[in-house]
Amino acid sequence: MTQRPIVVATDFSDCGSAAVTRATRLAAALRAPLRLLHVATPGGFNALLNPQGPTAWRQEVISRAREALAVVAARCREELAQAGAADVPVDVEVRDGVPVVEITDAAEAADARLLALGVRAGGGWADALIGSTTDRVLAKSTRPVLVVRRPAEGPYRRIGVGVDFSDYAQPALGWAQALAQTTPGATLEMVHAQEPLVDGGLPYAPVDSVVLRQQADGERAQALQALADLAAARGLEPGKTVRCQVLEGGPRQVLDELSRSGLDLLVVGKHGRSRIEEWLLGSVTRHTLSHAGCDVLVTGTRD
Repeated sequence: MTQRPIVVATDFSDCGSAAVTRATRLAAALRAPLRLLHVATPGGFNALLNPQGPTAWRQEVISRAREALAVVAARCREELAQAGAADVPVDVEVRDGVPVVEITDAAEAADARLLALGVRAGGGWADALIGSTTDRVLAKSTRPVLVVRRPAEGPYRRIGVGVDFSDYAQPALGWAQALAQTTPGATLEMVHAQEPLVDGGLPYAPVDSVVLRQQADGERAQALQALADLAAARGLEPGKTVRCQVLEGGPRQVLDELSRSGLDLLVVGKHGRSRIEEWLLGSVTRHTLSHAGCDVLVTGTRD
C-alpha cells in the first residue's frame, strides 16, 4: 500500500482517544495507512528530582509512552479488522520536544494526507482558544487538519463545506466530496455566505430598500448558479447528491449556524483570495473552530 498516511496525535486523554477512533475509521474508509503519534514531554521538576538523573527520566517517559501507544495501536488494528480493512497498516511514533513543532514536523516527514487532533468541546472561553496546541498546529501546518470535537459515534453522514469561490475552496470541496462518498447515504451541503446589502448600507444613502433587496436577490441567484456549476463540474447533482445553499449573513454567522444544524463535519478552507481575506478567513476559521457544534476539517495548502 503506497497511499499517504493519516497521522493522528494523541496525549492519551479522552479527546486524544476520540481523535484516534475517528482517524482509524477514516483510515478504513479511505484505505489509508494510519500513524499514531505521541509527543512526550519529559522535562520539568520530575526530571530534576529523579535520582537517576534527567537522561534516565527521559528514557523512562519515552519507554512508557511507547508501551501505551502500542496498546492503542492494537485496538486500532482490531477495529480495522472488524471494518474489513485488516490490510491497512498501523505504525506508531513517539517523539519528545515541543508538541506543536514535533506534530507538524512528523506530519511533514510522513507526507501525511491528513493530520487529526482532538480538542475538548464546551471547556469555556472558546475552548481555551481551541486548545493552544491545536490552534498553533493549525497556524503552522500545511496539511489538512481534522479537529475532532465530539466522540466518533458513527461515520460522517452529513457533511457541510463552506464555499467562497476562491481557489482554496477547491481542496475543501474535494475533501468533503471524498468523505461523503465513503459513506452510503451521506449528504453533502455546499454553502456560500452572502453579506446582507441592507445591513451594510448607509442609512442616509439615496438607495431604495426595494432596490437593495432586488440586488441581493440577484446576487443570491448568481451565487446559487455558481454553486450548481461547481457541483456539476465535480459530477455532483444538485438536489440529489448535493444540496446547494446561499445563506444571508457574515461568514462567522453562517458557519456557526451551519455547524450547529446537525452536521457531523464542517469543511473550511484555510485561506481566502487576497492578503486581507486570508487574515479575515483565518479569523473566521478560528472562530468556527472555537464555536462549532461538530468536527471541523481545515484544508491546508498541500492536500
